[in-house]
Amino acid sequence: MCGIAGAFAQAHGAPAPGRDVLEAMAAAMVHRGPDDDGYLAAPGIGLAMRRLSIIDLETGKQPATNESGQVHAILNGEIYNYRELRDELIGRGHEFRTQSDTEVLVHGYEEEGVDFLQRLNGMFGLAIWDAKAERLVIARDRMGIKPLYFARRGNWLLFASEMKALLAHPALEREVDPTALDLYLALGYVPAPYSILKGVRKLEPGHRIVATRDRVTVERWWALPNDRLDKAPADAAERVRALLASAVRRRCIADVPLGAFLSGGIDSSAIVGLMRETGQDPVRTFSIGFEDKTYDETEYAREIARRFQTDHVEKQIGPDSWKLTERLARQLDEPFADTSLYPTFLVSELARKHVTVVLSGDGGDELFGGYHAYRAQEIDRVYHRVPRVLRRLVARGLLALRPTRKKRGFINSAQRFVHGSSLPEELGHMRWMLHADEEKRALVRGPNMNAATAGALERMVAEIDARASALSPMERAMYVDMHLWLPDDILTKVDRMSMAVSLEARTPFLDHELVEYVARLPEAVRVHGGRTKIILRKCLEDLLPERVIQKPKEGFSIPMKNWLRNELRDEAEAKFDPRRLARHDFFDVAGVRGLWDEHQAGKANHAHVLFALLMFESWYEEVVGAPAGGSA
Repeated sequence: MCGIAGAFAQAHGAPAPGRDVLEAMAAAMVHRGPDDDGYLAAPGIGLAMRRLSIIDLETGKQPATNESGQVHAILNGEIYNYRELRDELIGRGHEFRTQSDTEVLVHGYEEEGVDFLQRLNGMFGLAIWDAKAERLVIARDRMGIKPLYFARRGNWLLFASEMKALLAHPALEREVDPTALDLYLALGYVPAPYSILKGVRKLEPGHRIVATRDRVTVERWWALPNDRLDKAPADAAERVRALLASAVRRRCIADVPLGAFLSGGIDSSAIVGLMRETGQDPVRTFSIGFEDKTYDETEYAREIARRFQTDHVEKQIGPDSWKLTERLARQLDEPFADTSLYPTFLVSELARKHVTVVLSGDGGDELFGGYHAYRAQEIDRVYHRVPRVLRRLVARGLLALRPTRKKRGFINSAQRFVHGSSLPEELGHMRWMLHADEEKRALVRGPNMNAATAGALERMVAEIDARASALSPMERAMYVDMHLWLPDDILTKVDRMSMAVSLEARTPFLDHELVEYVARLPEAVRVHGGRTKIILRKCLEDLLPERVIQKPKEGFSIPMKNWLRNELRDEAEAKFDPRRLARHDFFDVAGVRGLWDEHQAGKANHAHVLFALLMFESWYEEVVGAPAGGSA
């Protein structure tokens, strides 16, 4: 695992980027690669990287080059099928100097050009410089497991694994994009291609940039299948099991200690069981528990650890974990309001004391339909048959009740359902995934966030929906989640929190061969009749205990609504001071204070939007006011 960065000048005859600038960009990502660094500086092009050594510890230095020294590559991530590709390329006459997966890129590019991306099985952000053609290729993996940011400044194209590296370049401004901020308040994250800063963009999953002295083109090189089989093949469960086992086997290749996150849910338990089946011995597992028992799943994790005789380590999260808030805000490139970043960071920190690589169960819910939101969508079809007047009476009565302190319960779940059901239908499935709806965002918008920012989410959802117009509403919901929620919330969180402690996280459920197969299976084998992950549960019947297979989705969350009334109250109160909020005029002071007072009084649960505001304020103070690094 690494952090990569670079600068490319379109102007002919441009000088090489300053070495101090490249070093500053790399230094900003030292947490991604504490073991080594590497640079290339030539007229009009500069590449920089930081390396976390996983494969080929001795000779895997980057940038990798071909025999003639004309093609150079840097890689953040892992190419899991690099050995097969290496053997094939050697058979075609290529000479390899290392055993690393990065070198496969330069020789593969020599053979097939940019189309070589289609041959890669892995997670990656990469850059290939072709000196002879004066062409730069930047690409992001199919699912968006690894990040890539880019920006245009005059004749220069800048790119990096993290925005922190771009901010180290002296040419980059730090002006907040109001539309991205509104999307952030709606979702709790900033979706690609937006970033929180104007002029900076995230390269979308499955996309690449091809830059020459004449033009810069952003293009899609892979797309999630948007068609469905009429019925599942008879051996579908068997095929899913084989593809998942193969994905786990690939991701167990490493020259360093390896383990797994274990929550006790079906996804992480499946990964641990299949690691054991591949011959991993011992399997090291890591879990986070909660002092609040309504959030705790450690009994299930311990059961799986005993079943597969793992070396199991766990840690409890207490109320004092709120003290991590400022640290985590500094680590994130953009404001981010998924509260599960706390346990994700802590389990990463725990694992890093023992291993350098972990496998995780991320992606299973999006691929197989595991979220409560999918069940809500099914229920909503029936609910909307009830006369509107009765629906309004039910909603009014439920929303008048005080939410409970515990994680779930009938009142909390029912309130969320009736509220989501009342939101505009054009949002589709996103009604169940919002942090703040349009009404709540309108309450907190200040002078620097005008009404023109509204509608961006609806337009984004409509665009994704249009690509999957032939699918059922449920299938479109999963399709949207694979394009928004998965890469920009789940994978962003796992990448930033694991890389904060120099830990590589691998995601077998997002192996593209498995994804392409499951994505084409009909809805009924994934979500049907209130049941979720149907085919996944079936294919794991002989591997996992029945109670784990049938266990409902819990989620990796924390009691933020309670923290904001107790442990985080003083810090949030300071952030929401009227004088502090007024300094940038993004938020309406009276609107924010009104939500804050209602939450403190227990009249409503505004934790989602209040935590989003708190994290934005922490990010803004850390990033927007920070001085630029390096020199021209």
